[in-house]
Amino acid sequence: METSETSDTARELLCGGFAGAVGVFVGQPFDFVKVRLQAGSTLGGASYSGALDCVATTVRREGVLGMYRGATPPILNSFVLNAIMFAGYGHGSRVLQGHGLTEASRTFLAGSYAGALQVVALVPVDAVKCRMQIDRAARGSAGLYSGPLDCVRQIVRDEGPRGLYRGSWITLLRDSPTMGLYFLLYEACERKLHPILNPNPNPNPNPNPNPNPN
Repeated sequence: METSETSDTARELLCGGFAGAVGVFVGQPFDFVKVRLQAGSTLGGASYSGALDCVATTVRREGVLGMYRGATPPILNSFVLNAIMFAGYGHGSRVLQGHGLTEASRTFLAGSYAGALQVVALVPVDAVKCRMQIDRAARGSAGLYSGPLDCVRQIVRDEGPRGLYRGSWITLLRDSPTMGLYFLLYEACERKLHPILNPNPNPNPNPNPNPNPN
């Protein structure tokens, strides 16, 4: 039983981690443009006429890799974040079995538990990502931070470790029930789609079509 639990947790950690990292890598340019457009000229940086202008200006000034400025922390963080989330959900689901809960209640509580766990990894890296993305827009090519570690160092120096966790309670109140609903809908969709995508889950195990070969 213990070996099975360990195997399940390891699988959930790895699968969730890789899925999260790939998702952030693909979505990073979109997130980058969003943050730059939101910052706009309010921070004394560049003003963009739209999303395409933001992309063109960034590529011209900073190269294609400029779209991935500040991406390393969220990619690594997303690996850890999703690993924690899916492993936490799996663990919570197994712990809550046999406690008289309905399937929906167990799914929501396990998902909320997973959402609470992920906040620990989410908040500090999200803070670093946003500060680095806004940095160049506010100060031009000579940014305040030389890299993610330097950003962390300056935040801790100027604001203390708590500076990395500003907004944690709001994030917890947002993410915990949100992840509960996320997994509730995920499980509901999986149950509905499974018979559609697998219309014949139990084919005849006997490959011989003739039941009486003799």
